[in-house]
Amino acid sequence: DKVFVFNVPITGKHSIEARAGAYSSVILVNKATEPNPAYAMSNRQVVNNWFDGELDETCWSVKDNMAAAMADAKVGPVLKAITDKAAAARGDVAAAVKDNPALVAMMERAMQRMTVEGMLKQAGADAESIKQLNRVLQGIKKDV
Repeated sequence: DKVFVFNVPITGKHSIEARAGAYSSVILVNKATEPNPAYAMSNRQVVNNWFDGELDETCWSVKDNMAAAMADAKVGPVLKAITDKAAAARGDVAAAVKDNPALVAMMERAMQRMTVEGMLKQAGADAESIKQLNRVLQGIKKDV
């Protein structure tokens, strides 16, 4: 919960180390005059930082409604695979409700009202998994 910010003038090769008690982390920095082509991506695209609120509204995102996203021909199968995997991981809950159609229907209706992000959080997805799915969804245009 602590963040330390400091400026380091980069003039050549540097080893920067952070320490706290018995822990340490090192980063090696090497100033270059030209970009290294090994680190360049040939098919560069604009990156959307969804966590900064920069979403392309013409594409799907984790901020969209689960029911609408599931109804989309491209997004639906992606989300179905994720929800099936989450249900399999929560076999105890699935087994407890499978014989109660009213409860299953109620749970499905509740899930459909959620955002994709809300459903993922409730299923226990970590922040990085949510970000990764959002990157995928932002590459799929909504049918208008």
